[in-house]
Amino acid sequence: EAHTLSSHSIHLTLSTDKIDTTQLYQLKNLILTYPGNCHTFLHLVVPSHSETVISLGNGFKVVPSPQFLDDVKTLFGNALQCTQ
Repeated sequence: EAHTLSSHSIHLTLSTDKIDTTQLYQLKNLILTYPGNCHTFLHLVVPSHSETVISLGNGFKVVPSPQFLDDVKTLFGNALQCTQ
């Protein structure tokens, strides 16, 4: 699930049982492709167990454009549900 909260932050929520390390590296590259002023937070959910929230820091701010969100959806498929 991706949430754009005003223009200050975006939260990407991913289920750990549906993603792999390669996808996380691809997400890093994708974020760097859309540099902007929006703080990025990654929520990693272990189903029925826990959720860890990671602030990705100033080097990983994005422009939460429709194209960025479409690219993230394409990368993660059903592991990510985007809402705005």
